[in-house]
Amino acid sequence: MSAELQTVHRGSAPSPRVPEEGLGEGRPAVTERLARFCAELELEAIPRDVVDKAKLCLLDSVGTMLAAATTSLGMSALRAAARFDTQPIASVLGTRARVSPPVAALVNGTFSEIFELQDGWRFGNDHPCVVIPAALAVAQWKRATGKALIEAIVAGYEVTNRLAFAVHPRHLAAGFLPTGTAGTCGSAATASRLMGFDARQTADALGVAGFILPISTAENLWCGYTAKPLHSGYAAKLGIEAALWAEQGFAGCPIEGTPKRGRGFLEITTGDVRFDRIVDRLGEHYTVRDVYFKAYPACRHAHGTAEAALRIVGQCALDPREIERIDVYTYTLSATLLDRYTDRDSSMIASQFSIPYVAAAAIVDRSLSTRQFAEERIHDSTILDLARRVRVHADSAIDARYPEVTPTRVEIRLRNGDVLRHQIDMPKGDPRTPMSVRELMEKFEHLGSLALDRERVARVRDELMRIDGLDDLAPLFELLTPGEMR
Repeated sequence: MSAELQTVHRGSAPSPRVPEEGLGEGRPAVTERLARFCAELELEAIPRDVVDKAKLCLLDSVGTMLAAATTSLGMSALRAAARFDTQPIASVLGTRARVSPPVAALVNGTFSEIFELQDGWRFGNDHPCVVIPAALAVAQWKRATGKALIEAIVAGYEVTNRLAFAVHPRHLAAGFLPTGTAGTCGSAATASRLMGFDARQTADALGVAGFILPISTAENLWCGYTAKPLHSGYAAKLGIEAALWAEQGFAGCPIEGTPKRGRGFLEITTGDVRFDRIVDRLGEHYTVRDVYFKAYPACRHAHGTAEAALRIVGQCALDPREIERIDVYTYTLSATLLDRYTDRDSSMIASQFSIPYVAAAAIVDRSLSTRQFAEERIHDSTILDLARRVRVHADSAIDARYPEVTPTRVEIRLRNGDVLRHQIDMPKGDPRTPMSVRELMEKFEHLGSLALDRERVARVRDELMRIDGLDDLAPLFELLTPGEMR
C-alpha cells in the first residue's frame, strides 16, 4: 500500500469486516475472496491463453467505442456527461476530448453499447467488457503499464461474470440487467487493481459498488429506449467512484450481505443467490475463456436469425417483392423478447432488439453491419415493409436444446410457393464456433476506421496486441485521438 493510502486509512474509522469463515452454509465470504484474488493477481500467474483472450477483448471493445464516437447518440452522451467537467486527464476515445476519469469511463462505457457489438458471457447474460472503459480511464490517470492494465481487466471480467452467474437467470427475469449491476462491481475491482489497493481496500470498494450501482432496468433495453447504453457507462463510472470512496476510508455492505441480516444487493434484486458460483475454482478457471464476440450489431439472441437469413441470400438473389412471408423459429426467450416491429419513429436500439427488423435488413441489404443501423436504413420503407411480413415462433424442439445451443431456423416463403430455409444451431462468435483472430481484426479495422484514418487504426491494433509488454501507454492514448500523428 502506498504511503498516501496508508495515511488516509489511519485517519479513517475502521471498516466493518466480514468474517473469513463466511455467513453460514451456502453463503461464503465472497467479497473477501474476490478482493484477495483481485489484489494478488499477477500477469505471470495468468495462463497465456487467458492473457491473449483478454487482449482480444480489449481490442474488440476499443473498436466498438471508436465507432460509437461517430454517432449522434455518442456525441450527445459526451455533451451531457462532460458539460461541467473541467479536468483534462482521461481520453474520450475517437474524439479530442479529455475529461476526468469517471466522466471518461461514463462516456466510453456508453459508447461501448451504442452499436450493440460488445462481447458477452452467456452463463451470466452479461457484457463483461463494461470494465474496460473504467480500466482505460484509470490506467491513463495513473500512468499504468500495459501489464497492470491486463491484470485489471482480467480481475474485472472475473468479478463481473461470477456475480452475474450467481443470479442468472433470476436477476434478468426480475427486470435487472447484470451488465449494469454486476458490472459496477467488476469496474470497482478493475479500478482498485490499477489504484494499487490491497485486499481490504478492494473489499471496501466492492461493498460501496454494491450500494451505489444502477438499478439497470431491463425494460429500457427490451423497449428500445435510448437511455439503454447508459447502464454500461454508469457501471464503469460508478466502479471508479466506488474505488475513490474506498480510498478515503468508506466501506459498504459486502456483496453477500452482513452476518445478522444478509441482504446484499444480489439477494435484494434476485432472491435466491448461488454464492458457490462466485468462488468456484476462483483463480483456476478464468471465465474470460468463455466470452463470446459479436459478428453482428444486434442483440445476441437475434444473431441466429441474422446468420441464417444471410446464408439464404448468399445462395440466391431475392427480390423482397417476391417474398410472401418469413417465419423465424427460435427458442422461447428469444421469441418473447425480440418479437417486435419497428417503424419510422423507432430508434436504432429498438431495431437492434427486433428479430423482424434484423431478418428484413439482412435479406434486403444482403449484409448486417453498422450501416444497416444507420438512421436512413432503420427507417427505410423497403426494409420496414418486409419486416411486417416476418413472424416469430417459439419452437418446442428448439427449446429442448436451449441453452446448451441457441438454434434459430429462418424459412422464407416465396409468392410462387417455394420455401427457402436454413438453420443455425450456434451463431458465429461463441467460443465453440469462434470468430477467427483474422475476423476480429477485420471487425476492429472496420469499426476503428469510422473514427480514425486507416494508418492510425493499424498502429492502434498493433499496440493493443502487444499491450502487456508496454511500459508507457501515453502513445496509445495519443493514437486513439483523431488528428495529426507524430
